[in-house]
Amino acid sequence: MKGLASEWVWLNGRFCRAATAHLSVFDRGFLYGDGIFETLRVYDGRPFGLDLHLQRLKRSARVLGIRLPVVDWPTVVHELIRRQPQRELAVRLTVTRGSGRGLLPPRRLEATVLIFATPIDRRVPRWQGRGVAAVSVPYSRLGLSEHKHLGYLPAVMAKRAAAQRHAVEGLFVDAAGRVLEGATSNLFVRLGRRWITPPATDVLPGVTRGLVSELMAAQGLRVVERRVRLAEVADADEAFLTSSIAEILPLCEIDGVAIGDGRPGPQTLSLSQAYRQSIDLTLRSPLFR
Repeated sequence: MKGLASEWVWLNGRFCRAATAHLSVFDRGFLYGDGIFETLRVYDGRPFGLDLHLQRLKRSARVLGIRLPVVDWPTVVHELIRRQPQRELAVRLTVTRGSGRGLLPPRRLEATVLIFATPIDRRVPRWQGRGVAAVSVPYSRLGLSEHKHLGYLPAVMAKRAAAQRHAVEGLFVDAAGRVLEGATSNLFVRLGRRWITPPATDVLPGVTRGLVSELMAAQGLRVVERRVRLAEVADADEAFLTSSIAEILPLCEIDGVAIGDGRPGPQTLSLSQAYRQSIDLTLRSPLFR
């Protein structure tokens, strides 16, 4: 805890140590989960996909009626990264509607903005190479799946359910037995020659999900957006999960049942390598900020 307290954060216009950062007890993010967030990956001190995450953040703020303050996001993020001792990080941008009681938000609230960085989990490279297991978790959608709002209790419970069964991820399954997405990831499964991913209307359209879909199309892989039954995941030839932090994670087991031969699939491994190469090219580009 001492280390966390000494870390730098950016809160409402200024940099400060986490130990001295304070929020109102009436902040709506704390009281009602009334807010949004984005998490992006930092490679060797350089943020990746910041523009794409900001586009989604602004889109969600507009839909939810949250008034974003004027922030020079790139400058703040780069300065926060500079203040961290680590170079491989996850940066989280959190915006709440502000401080105000009552379910009906008071008019013209000033939003709360908090930005902080966290070191990447050291287990991620091992998961990428060996693959991970997932468990299915019942889920009821609330109509806001395309926005990263702060009501993340279902994801917390899914992660707990996965950990209790020695898995890495929980996959949300609706009442009809269709897989929506992971607690912190999107799903792709290969059935024969086709790759299938749940439609963007049913899930949070992840930034990495979009980038990987473009990469797959460029490689001539057929990707179809449609609803996926849980039984199809277990019967798939191979499968993987995508997220900004973990990139591409081979999915080798669901509810104790091996997917394919229980090892990362060949197309998954090829895509993972190609995706990392595309990131390296982007980071080396003189146009990359």
